[in-house]
Amino acid sequence: MEVFSIDQLTNLVSSKIQRSISIFSPTSKQSTTNYQEDKIQFKNQLQIARQQLAQEYGMDETEVNQYLKPGFDLLDNNNFWQHTSDMLAFFLTPEDSTIFKVPLKIDEPILYVGKGLMLRPLLPLLNKNGRFYILNIDLDSVRLYEATAFTLKEVELWDDVPTTKEDYMIYFNEIEREDGVQRRLGTSQPADGGVFHGQGADEQDKEHTRQWFYTLSRELDDKFKQDLLPVVLAGVDYLIPLYRTTINYNKYVEEYITGNFDNKNDPQAQGLYKQALAIMQPKFKQQETEAIEQYHNLKAGDFAASDTKKILLAALTGQVETLFLRKDAKVWGNYDAENYKVQIQKESSPENTDLLTEAAVQTILMKGKVYMYDAEQMPEQDSVVAAVFRNPVVV
Repeated sequence: MEVFSIDQLTNLVSSKIQRSISIFSPTSKQSTTNYQEDKIQFKNQLQIARQQLAQEYGMDETEVNQYLKPGFDLLDNNNFWQHTSDMLAFFLTPEDSTIFKVPLKIDEPILYVGKGLMLRPLLPLLNKNGRFYILNIDLDSVRLYEATAFTLKEVELWDDVPTTKEDYMIYFNEIEREDGVQRRLGTSQPADGGVFHGQGADEQDKEHTRQWFYTLSRELDDKFKQDLLPVVLAGVDYLIPLYRTTINYNKYVEEYITGNFDNKNDPQAQGLYKQALAIMQPKFKQQETEAIEQYHNLKAGDFAASDTKKILLAALTGQVETLFLRKDAKVWGNYDAENYKVQIQKESSPENTDLLTEAAVQTILMKGKVYMYDAEQMPEQDSVVAAVFRNPVVV
């Protein structure tokens, strides 16, 4: 089982198969009754799904039992229930089943049986307005994390990234030796970044560190530019200013964290994570306030709207920069991509889907922001959705 990520969202959203089942069920990290309450809640959702499959899809008892077998098998997996998070996300289609342990609390189970999977409860984990990187600079171990308000996940760095100064110096010395051989043979000019003549040992060591940081930051900047997420720097105090002189990426936040957060002092990076959240949460709240102000400033024109059909068409074609969604609202229907049309229907059926969730998912996949509110918190309280567009939208 793994923490839900943007890659999983991309895989799951592509499934538009009828009879798809999505179950979100509360789970406990500790229990005195062998997690019986958690199991009962999940089992009840499977039983409701059993009824829907028979009534709405005409499946007989044998078909239903075989289809739901992965869910009922999970009930017998005691090791799973003893090592959970706050919520179980269970997805079942005629092709396969997927399980995630999710650090999001819910009060009651949620079940959806229909065309494609219901992914809305997972969106807070993936929203761009709540995601950021933490880069811990340490001479003996550089570590990169992707964080949200709920999760912290270490990012495995690729082979080209010199994660220690020692790694860089091995590479540097090999280049120096090759360059020395070539110069003796008269076949090469001195390589860039060679021995720093005329410098004392301390200055030379500092310059080696700077050159390592140049190599490191070039590799990391390429990754950061893919997501355009903010980055919080952490490390011992004298290294941070030196590293800042080597970066080109413009979303490193001004505040940084000082301290030694290596594998010995902070092996799970929880101390680092706590301090990074304290830096980022006020920034995300300010961004949210500014997003609402931007909506109100633009809603008189074609760059913002609260018209449901207009927003659905814009979001499903990647034109929404910021989406404001009422938490409890659903709009059932279908999107005809070929003819650029949305058909809205009164209620759920085996042939349709919740278009508001589809709009939110597509906004996130296109690197937009999604804010979900109770009705009284919506920018337009008489609307189920509002949006700011990337370009003028006229429908």
